[in-house]
Amino acid sequence: MACNTSAPVVSQIPHEILADIFLLNTSRDIEFWDASKWVLVTDHDPQQTARYSSQVCQKWRYVALGYAKLWSRIILYGKEPLPWIDELLRRSYPRTIEFGRAPSLATWLGRLDRPRLPVLTRVMCHAQRLKTVNVALTGQEAWQKVCEGLLQNQAPNLEYLNIFAQNYFVFTGTLFSDNAPSLRRLHLNQCLVNLCSSTLSNLTELSVVFVFSGAPTVDVWLSNLENMPSLRWLTIINAFSGPFLTDPEPLPTPSLPNLSCLSVKGKLLECVRLVYHIRHPPLDMLRLRCVDVTPGLELDQLASIIKKSLDLWPTPATADRNFVFKTEDARIEIGNSCTIGSQWNVSESQGDIEKLEDPLLSIELSVVGFGQVQLSAFPLLLLFADIFTTVRFLTFSPDFEVEHVLDLFFEALLLFDNPQIVEDRTTVLLPSLRRLSLSDVGFGRDGEAFDILVSYLQYREQMLAPIKDLELIRAPVSLAQTSVLEQFSGLSVRRYNGRSNE
Repeated sequence: MACNTSAPVVSQIPHEILADIFLLNTSRDIEFWDASKWVLVTDHDPQQTARYSSQVCQKWRYVALGYAKLWSRIILYGKEPLPWIDELLRRSYPRTIEFGRAPSLATWLGRLDRPRLPVLTRVMCHAQRLKTVNVALTGQEAWQKVCEGLLQNQAPNLEYLNIFAQNYFVFTGTLFSDNAPSLRRLHLNQCLVNLCSSTLSNLTELSVVFVFSGAPTVDVWLSNLENMPSLRWLTIINAFSGPFLTDPEPLPTPSLPNLSCLSVKGKLLECVRLVYHIRHPPLDMLRLRCVDVTPGLELDQLASIIKKSLDLWPTPATADRNFVFKTEDARIEIGNSCTIGSQWNVSESQGDIEKLEDPLLSIELSVVGFGQVQLSAFPLLLLFADIFTTVRFLTFSPDFEVEHVLDLFFEALLLFDNPQIVEDRTTVLLPSLRRLSLSDVGFGRDGEAFDILVSYLQYREQMLAPIKDLELIRAPVSLAQTSVLEQFSGLSVRRYNGRSNE
C-alpha cells in the first residue's frame, strides 16, 4: 500500500485565512461545536492564545508577527507590564489601536479604564493611531498628558472619545488642531473641550455631563449645534451656565435632521429654551429633567414641546398611550412609560431604541415650593390635559413625605373636570382612561385619601367613562375598604405587596 506523503491540510491554509483564524481567536467569548451543541467559553484568554499560536511553527510565527491587527486587539493596558505593552504597541504598528474599548451602547456610561500614568504616557506617544479612547482620569497630571498627547494634536483615526474626569478639567485650545475627520462619538463627563471646533461637524453622538463652570449658555449651545448637523443622539446634563450670553433674540435654530434621542437636564428655563429652538424630526426618545419649575411662559413652551413630539409620533403610538404621574419630594414625573422613574437608565443605543414599543417620553419637574403650593392650584394637569386625550393607563406614586398629595391629585382631576370652574371644559379629563395604578399610598393611615379615590371612581361612572382596572401597589386596604371597591360593577382590583400579587 502506497504511503501518503502529501502535506497536512493545515499547512496548506493560505496566510490570509490563517491570519483571520488567529484574529477570531482574540474574541473573549468564543463558541465551539461539541458533538451536538454549541458550547460557549467565557474564560478564554485571547492574549495567551495569540502568543501560543505564534509559537507553533515557523510559518505560524511568520504569519502572526506580520499581522499587526492581531496584536492591536489584545493589549491589556491595565494588567500588563510596561515592556510587554511597548512590545505589543510595536507589533501592532501601523494599525489603529483602542485605548479602552468603546461600549456597544451609545451612551456616556460604560466600563472605563483608569490607566497608570506611565501607561498613559506610552499610549499618548501613539496618539495618531488611536481609534478609541475610553478612560477615567483621576488627576491633573493625567488630564495634562491627554491634552498634550491627544487633544491638542491631530487625531486622523479617532472615532470614539469618552473621558470621565473625577475632577473638573477644561481644555480651551484648538481641539485636535482642527483635524479629526473620523470622530463620530464624543462623551465628556466632568470635563469640557472647545465645542465650537469645526472638527466636531461630523459627530453623530454628543453627551456633556456635569460641567461645573465655564459651560456654554443656551444661546452658545444652540450656536454650537448648528455646526453638528449629523447628530443622532444628544445628551446635555447639568451643563449650562445660564440661559443667555448675549441678547437672547433672535436665538439660533439649529437643524438636526437625523436626531433620534434628546436628553436634557437643567433649570426649566435652560432646558425649554434649548429644546424649543432645535429643529428635528420625530424623536424615538425625549427625556427632560427640569429644576426650578414655576408657572409661566417656559412651562407653556414645555407643553408645546410635548404636544409637538406626540403629534409627530406614528399614529399607532397614540392608540394605547400610558400616562405616568409620580411625585417624589418636590419632583413630579410625567411620561408615557410605566417605568418612567428609571428611564434615564435606558441607553441611547439603536438596539435599545428598537426594543421600545412606543417612542419614549419622560418629563421630570422639580417644582419650587411644591410642599406649600396646592397641586389643584398648580396648572400642570390642566396644562397637559389636552395632550394626553388618548391616555388609557395612569400611574400615580407619591413620596411618603408629601402629605395628602393623593387627596390633592384627585381633587385636581375633579376640579379640572368641572366646567363651572374651568372654562371651555365640557368633557372628562383623560376621557380614554380605563386603568389606574396607585403605588405606596397609605389608605389605612388616611381614610380621607380612600374617600377621595371612591369619589373619583363614582364620578367616572357618572360620566360614562368608568375605570375598569385598579392596581394597588404597596397600598394596603382594609376589609371594609375592599368591600366598598367590590361594589363598583366591572371594576377589577389587583393588589401587589411589592413581591407577589394577591
